[in-house]
Amino acid sequence: MEHLAKVEIEKASWEKTATGYRLSGTSKVPPGRELATSDDPPAPPATTAPKRFAWEWLAVALGVAFVASGAFILYRRRTKKTPAASPSA
Repeated sequence: MEHLAKVEIEKASWEKTATGYRLSGTSKVPPGRELATSDDPPAPPATTAPKRFAWEWLAVALGVAFVASGAFILYRRRTKKTPAASPSA
């Protein structure tokens, strides 16, 4: 408790309350920054791996397109009307 008071609060003092202790003083922490709770330097922000291209999705999409075009070609061949035989005289 004393470490937090020394590091992050000016003119810090702990006051006893009915439910525990209350830290009073002026904060040295700028808005948006978390409180430091130890003397260790802050950890660097985690880096994320660069996004890679999803080749498996491309393969699936091409496979679906290939199967769909093959099915369409077969459908067109079966429904194609054959010319009627001309009557011979």
